Amino acid sequence: MIIYSNSEYQGRRWLLQPQGVAPTLWVTDIGCWRWQGSAGSTGTLEIMAANLTTTTDTTDVVWEGAPLAPTANTDGSLFLPYLSFKPLSGTLDYQLAGEVYPGCPASGSAQVPLTAERGELRLYNFVAVGPAHQSYYGTSNVGPVPASVYTDPSAIGEGGIWFDMSPYSGPLHQVKNGGLLLEEAWAVTLSGSAASTDWSLAAVREP
Repeated sequence: MIIYSNSEYQGRRWLLQPQGVAPTLWVTDIGCWRWQGSAGSTGTLEIMAANLTTTTDTTDVVWEGAPLAPTANTDGSLFLPYLSFKPLSGTLDYQLAGEVYPGCPASGSAQVPLTAERGELRLYNFVAVGPAHQSYYGTSNVGPVPASVYTDPSAIGEGGIWFDMSPYSGPLHQVKNGGLLLEEAWAVTLSGSAASTDWSLAAVREP
């Protein structure tokens, strides 16, 4: 059931003139409750004497939708409405290997719980036309992870990105399979560093 009203209950004499635009209802077939699946990344750092490789992998990540985000920035400028999803559950396998410089090895591994602060998935479910129609992008952060660097076996490093590099390097991604699948592989090279990510997430129907 849809209830719509443009009545003015205080100023009864205030009448709005029709603008010549017919009433329109937009609907979307993109999943809006949860997304579940796999994601992973590989990153290499070859700059100066450093040669490091990080890998991440998860096969059980679940993203859950949050309330509709604000449709305007703080300065009042127009902003596209989107649905925000945060990691609800899952475990990320993190690995680090390489050398900070010749003769100075670095390594590390961790099982990282995927919680809300580890990333965000934004779906533009309600954009009817234009490049953002039926599109999405994601951001992510592994967070602090243990790293053994030469004589310091208890060092802490920053794990980097585990899902979607596109906010830093390219356009939005398109939802596939009639709004039920988010699947892509993405790679970027910047100043001696290279990173690639891939993911496959299926929409989960709310019970």
